[in-house]
Amino acid sequence: MSKVHLFDYLDIIGRDLILRRYTNQDSRWTAQIESCEVKENGALTGSYGDGKTPEEAISDYMNQISGKCLVLRAWSDSRKEFTVPTSVFYTKNQKA
Repeated sequence: MSKVHLFDYLDIIGRDLILRRYTNQDSRWTAQIESCEVKENGALTGSYGDGKTPEEAISDYMNQISGKCLVLRAWSDSRKEFTVPTSVFYTKNQKA
């Protein structure tokens, strides 16, 4: 199976990656795909990556969603579901 860079995967599913740095929280960063929830055991859950740098937050998020079903715009008529391949990866400046 060939690897897919996270940014290419986001282009395929048509979603943005949201990175957020929190003030006064010791350089805390979070990463999350916009308008996205994770479907687990029939329930939708919010998920985000957490870290001291954007890269750590993205890596944490990737570990959480790898192989799972993402539900985009869950409460709309344009709801879509995608399974995140385990071959999706992230590196700061490199693509496969």
